[in-house]
Amino acid sequence: SSTSAALANARAIEAAVRASAGSAGVAVVPAGFEYDILPVELVNLTDASLLIEGTLSVHQNISAWPLQHPGAFKPVISLSQSTGFALLGTEESLIEGHGLEWWWVRVLNIVDAETPTLVYASHCEGTLVSGVRTSNSPRFNFYLEQQRALEVERVHIWTDWGGAVGALERTGRLTVSHSDARGLVADRMAAETDAPREAALAAVDAWVDGVASSGISGAWHAASLTVRMMAAESSDAIPFPGIPMYPLNTDGVDVAGQGIWIHDCNVTNWDDSYCVKPQTLTGGGSIGCSQNITIEDSIVLFGVGASMGSVPPHLTVNCIRDVTVRNISFTAPTKTLYVKTNGGDKGTGIIENVHYSDIHAKEGFWYPVYVGPQQQKEPNGGGDGWWPPTQPRITVGNITFSNIQMEDVLWPQPGVLRCNVTNPCRGIDMRDVTLSSSLWNASTFQWVCEQTYGAFDGLVPLPSCKNGPASRTQP
Repeated sequence: SSTSAALANARAIEAAVRASAGSAGVAVVPAGFEYDILPVELVNLTDASLLIEGTLSVHQNISAWPLQHPGAFKPVISLSQSTGFALLGTEESLIEGHGLEWWWVRVLNIVDAETPTLVYASHCEGTLVSGVRTSNSPRFNFYLEQQRALEVERVHIWTDWGGAVGALERTGRLTVSHSDARGLVADRMAAETDAPREAALAAVDAWVDGVASSGISGAWHAASLTVRMMAAESSDAIPFPGIPMYPLNTDGVDVAGQGIWIHDCNVTNWDDSYCVKPQTLTGGGSIGCSQNITIEDSIVLFGVGASMGSVPPHLTVNCIRDVTVRNISFTAPTKTLYVKTNGGDKGTGIIENVHYSDIHAKEGFWYPVYVGPQQQKEPNGGGDGWWPPTQPRITVGNITFSNIQMEDVLWPQPGVLRCNVTNPCRGIDMRDVTLSSSLWNASTFQWVCEQTYGAFDGLVPLPSCKNGPASRTQP
């Protein structure tokens, strides 16, 4: 499709959605058709709706994609300053992001700008996202911020890394052997945890078997890239030439706002599967702290878990509070439950009253539970690295975990609780939490725990915390 046709399709969708506003009508992308599009921009709408029955396909000429500002490309579909908007899909519908080329240009710094988010919304009230299906987003699938009374239900997110591996296999360009990838992963694990290399190799084999059983081809190469992207130095984050690019920043559903309900979704991705982002208490057009948010009744394959943050300090106080995450099933996640602060030396922040319950995970590769500074190194050198310093400016409190079962943990450590000596984490309560591994014995399978206070009742294995916790109950 030509650039002019993609632009014409976008303008037609915008016009149809505007016509639906306040009329009880619905703008429809008809079934059986695929429409190549450039950015669709929807602004100042009341009671409008867009029903996708066919396919919307992101225009693949990257040079034609416009910038939102010098640091970011425009989203594929954006919504702002609107009330009562509905974005709807069917089982046959799709928003196809064609992310592979975008992942490559981003990691190699061919473009120094954030790649397009598939669906972005800001400063809206009463938005409904229902039944929408996405594939291979260039960046975040959904980023919905400054929202009031938002509901996201029955979305289906798919990131086809296996297809990228297969494309290289078919053209003879997959150049790294299984044994090379296996050794790379095991060496990383052994170096970072002091695990015996033989045991690390067994853990890698188990994780790869789990990936392969989920229908992903090129599992050894997937394992290799997973560990490379966890590395502390940017040089380690650049893949071998013969391996497909890691789907960097392909977050599933990221939200910020108040009164948000996410439920009955299915997410397959390689970054945060669900993520609550902070908002400032005042200033900058903020509606206030991200709060009163529930995420529940969902299935996740791969991904980096259900995350809070990251939260850097801010002069008007970055804030996440009153969040419930429950009844989620994870298979082969990189991390599972992830509460993350971020760097910065001005202002403060809050993460409080976050409750994880009724969580089941199996074959998690990296830390199943992580509370502490974000582990990140971007291709352009940004981020604080693999083991960053703790953050004294963010207050973390009343984070609870109950009825959590995590089986077949592959990393030699069940979790990380790392907080700052001048501002420890308090109220980190774990009740009926079991993390088990058939690969590591009790002397090896130990938490990293620093400056963390709380109550551990029915937690297996039990942390031994430096300067904490204040109270603990032996299971």
